[in-house]
Amino acid sequence: MATPRQATAPEAGPAVLALPRIVHEVRRAGGGRLRLRLAWLADNGVGVAAVRMRMEAVPGVTRVEVNRAARSIVLHYAAPGGDTAAVRGAVLRAVAALSPADLLADHAGDDDEGAVGALLSAAVVAALVPFLPLPLRRVLVFASIGSTLWRGARALLTRGVSVEVLDAAAVGVPALRGKFGTAATTSLILSLAAFIEERASRRSDDLVRSLLRLAPETVWLDRDGGEIEVPYASVKVGDRVAVGVGGIVPVDGVVVHGSGTVDSAAITGESIPVPVEAGASVLSGSVLVDGRIVIAAERVGDSTTTVRISRFIERALSERSGLQRLADRMADQRVWITFGTAAGVYALTRSLGRIETISLVDFSCTTKLGTAVAIKGAIYHAGEAGLFMKGGDALDALAHVDTVVFDKTGTLTTGRLVVSDVISFAPDAWPRDRIVALTASLAEHTSHPVAASVVELAHEKGLGHIGHEEVSFVVGHGLTSRVGGEEIALGSRHFLVDHQHVDFARHQETLDRLAAEGNTLLYLSRGGAPLGAIALKDTMRAEAPAVLRRLRALGIRQIVMITGDRRVHAQAIARTLGLDAVHAEAAPEDKAGIIGEIRNAGHRVAYVGDGVNDGPALMAADVGIAMPNAADIARATADVVLVNDRLEGVADAVELSQAALRTLRHTLNLAAFANTSVLVGAATGRLSPIAAALLHNGTTLAVLGASWLGRRRLLSRSSRRAAR
Repeated sequence: MATPRQATAPEAGPAVLALPRIVHEVRRAGGGRLRLRLAWLADNGVGVAAVRMRMEAVPGVTRVEVNRAARSIVLHYAAPGGDTAAVRGAVLRAVAALSPADLLADHAGDDDEGAVGALLSAAVVAALVPFLPLPLRRVLVFASIGSTLWRGARALLTRGVSVEVLDAAAVGVPALRGKFGTAATTSLILSLAAFIEERASRRSDDLVRSLLRLAPETVWLDRDGGEIEVPYASVKVGDRVAVGVGGIVPVDGVVVHGSGTVDSAAITGESIPVPVEAGASVLSGSVLVDGRIVIAAERVGDSTTTVRISRFIERALSERSGLQRLADRMADQRVWITFGTAAGVYALTRSLGRIETISLVDFSCTTKLGTAVAIKGAIYHAGEAGLFMKGGDALDALAHVDTVVFDKTGTLTTGRLVVSDVISFAPDAWPRDRIVALTASLAEHTSHPVAASVVELAHEKGLGHIGHEEVSFVVGHGLTSRVGGEEIALGSRHFLVDHQHVDFARHQETLDRLAAEGNTLLYLSRGGAPLGAIALKDTMRAEAPAVLRRLRALGIRQIVMITGDRRVHAQAIARTLGLDAVHAEAAPEDKAGIIGEIRNAGHRVAYVGDGVNDGPALMAADVGIAMPNAADIARATADVVLVNDRLEGVADAVELSQAALRTLRHTLNLAAFANTSVLVGAATGRLSPIAAALLHNGTTLAVLGASWLGRRRLLSRSSRRAAR
């Protein structure tokens, strides 16, 4: 009988918080929406991203919208269990508990409101300038470009000549010469570039926030023969944590009481749930499929496996990308081309008009904005082909990989168990089909995935039900019943050998062969004697061999598999696919270490995975690729996510990235040639400022259009291949 849960009053704490003012509210069955007014949002020191992240971590909150200008926050919430009022109350209390002092903006690109405001302001100014009288035009333009001029001056004093200095010159020179329309238009283009950069940064931050919902709000502790509910944050090492059916294990620890079946696929990569009983270790983030267990906590809070994975990911994502640093350096270097040419021409001609024309030829514009737009085009068309790429670094890294490392379950295999063989140890009385029918008749009383596979096979074969007495379950191990007066036991080898004392020694050779082929075995006994065994296998994706051959044709020199699954299963798949190396029984931390070793050997690595345990490996690799049904952490940390459940998408991504980088190099070289031609025309006085601006910007747009169309052609090839 389950121990009754003991309701307890919360411990004494701080005074009741004043709830925020509700501006507008919508309530509906199963959820609702709240718009709240928070005066302190007007403080620019408060990070909008920090507010959003804190509220997204509140259980029940499905979406958060923060509007600094309106000093409001909109919260969408859901209550799947039906207790909408409780969720609503928890959301309001969470908002009331927010402290502006703890929500400081601590990184660039905390929110994109500044970029949006600057873009809208620049667009309005550019639209109004032609229709305003000269005095008002002058005031409006200088007010609009003031921030750009200030950034340029500050950069010149602190970093020397840089892109910011050229931006300031590009808007400042025409403004000083009274060409306010040119200055306003140039400012609009610069604001557009800043907006694109901010939006990309914001998207990356949102992906990180999606994995910060791992800790439950409360947990149940086993104390003095009863259970009490306490805040998750109050759990300490040594506490006894109770977990029921469907519950998520909140700590790392050892089972001290009870038994059950734990699904740790998202943590360890084990393809099927495993039985646990007293003495077994369990990891946070695992799900209890059946049974009830009490765990002695060994690691809690920030020390748990799941949180450590999240921290690893957070640290990795906080590092500035190599591609961005390279683009910035190239842009700063190319500024000297424009300034050097302007200085030389002025020294020879003393013509301010030529300097104004030359300042409009910005080589760095193509490097920064041109590269961004071209990569965005490639990413957009990749999405149409079923590939979601999270930035230019993903394209760059994937184009240069020479090693692809696969997780096993859900990537090279389907993650779905099917019956691969049926063995009868009494074939005359119990042929194979009768073994299946008996197993299915007993197994249909449980939801275990192994049992479900046998039941499905029995239905496919049209096998009839075999009558039996009441089924008795031994949670996490198996079940027993009686058929024709004899006891039937069904379950794991551990259950039948250690609990039921059945001797399988005579059949060990057959059982070893099945295990060596990568099967999971379900054992059956009758009257204390072996009756049969059913072998189940995590099926390999049919397309896997062809995908691996295609990867090698694309220049991938080494294909490796890392998995938390058992060594015998992993090696069977490795032999079938002809892999270069396999690492089995790998813990979450081990996977990242193995990736690091491969990289230290001089290889550029892409990792393909789908579980929480794959998060560190996805970040440790040069580029991470997540399958479409991947865990939230895997999707948030991967550089590439396959939208469609096609392993061919991995090869498509490699091929597309290689072609994208080739096209990008070609277009940048073409842009450099075109801009050099315009620069020569400006320096010799053959082009007016308007002509130079038109040719410079027109050339850039034409090059970007060619790059976009190039992605279209690649998309068409990938689509045709997918169709075949």
